[in-house]
Amino acid sequence: NRTEQVSALPMMPVTEQATLLAAFNDTEQEYPAEKTLIDLFIVQVTKNPNGIALEYEGAELTYKELDELSNRLAHYILSNHTVRSEDFIGVTLERSDWLIVSLLAVMKTGGAYIPIDPKYPAERISYIKEDSQCTLLIDVDFLEGFKKVQDTYPINVPSIQLSGNNLAYIIYTSGSTGQPKGVLIEHKGIVNTIVSQIKEYGVSASDHCLQFSNPSFDASIWEIFISLLSGARMCIVSEAVKGDTTLFSEYIEEQQISWATLPPAFLKVLEVDELSGIQTLITAGEEAPIDKALAFSELGNRYVNAYGPTETSICASVFSGAITAKVPIGKPIANTVIYIVSETDALQPVGVVGELCVAGSGLARGYLNRADLTAEKFVPNPFKEGERMYRTGDLARWLPSGDIEF
Repeated sequence: NRTEQVSALPMMPVTEQATLLAAFNDTEQEYPAEKTLIDLFIVQVTKNPNGIALEYEGAELTYKELDELSNRLAHYILSNHTVRSEDFIGVTLERSDWLIVSLLAVMKTGGAYIPIDPKYPAERISYIKEDSQCTLLIDVDFLEGFKKVQDTYPINVPSIQLSGNNLAYIIYTSGSTGQPKGVLIEHKGIVNTIVSQIKEYGVSASDHCLQFSNPSFDASIWEIFISLLSGARMCIVSEAVKGDTTLFSEYIEEQQISWATLPPAFLKVLEVDELSGIQTLITAGEEAPIDKALAFSELGNRYVNAYGPTETSICASVFSGAITAKVPIGKPIANTVIYIVSETDALQPVGVVGELCVAGSGLARGYLNRADLTAEKFVPNPFKEGERMYRTGDLARWLPSGDIEF
């Protein structure tokens, strides 16, 4: 056909196409897509009511206490405000036990949680409030009002009908240009990420999980729910301890932290042997420091490099294999498909750089109030009819092992 574009001609043998589409993306697994984060949290409350759910600056809450306190706060919100399903509720709190209580309470009202860092510039806070039109804002003053009357509210979970298709949270990503944009994440997407990673790394009630990340980043939701949905103990490290490497190392040892996610920039300033008690260390968000990754692996512990934009429910791929010259971003997680494509959306062969695109269960609903951007970034999947694909804009290539190099 003389009129066909050269770029549209198939350049790849059928066998290699099968490798890229099927073998490298053989990720299908059963998971509770109809359940919410709250449903799965309540399972742990029932199994482990007296286990410690979280610790912050010496204060502890059991699973039963955390459940009941967040139920009381949810009832307080519902009694004093009209909250419909998927209404947006902003939470402007520093990291603490009350942040976790508030996050659970918002979801128990049927609302979606929007974390807003209290340290943000005033204009950014007002932009997020204005853009989201959030129903109410939970801040320190709001909680002070609740604490005065908390004992008058019921300890049972409010009877709100929610499914996996409902929104769980909205994260405003900074965006390289212009105003931040709100990413709409449904329960089923984040449930897939959390459940698959708990299973992948065998996180259990005996683990002590570090809560390190700022709540305005979705890494915090990864930390919080991998801990709470596995029955583990969440240890919320204070900002003061985070700011001092000696205190931080002591904290890791004192709290017997076994599972932690750290930004590569932070890992670079730590001595790896001080982290020897951590059984699983995850880095994400930027290029992994090869020397630290190697040193940690040589301790005999598991080092994981994770990759994923907010738009793919935190995590799209993980690497936990043997490290050589460079740390890849690994293979797609459960129920996630990754394509590396050319400018004309043709599959790139192994070793050839292209745009990394993600499909599968973790995809966000889209962007809040940005139909144009949603249509541009969440496109029809050219390889699976009736499904969507997210264009990350990141460049990557497949390695022969089926791992991806960023």
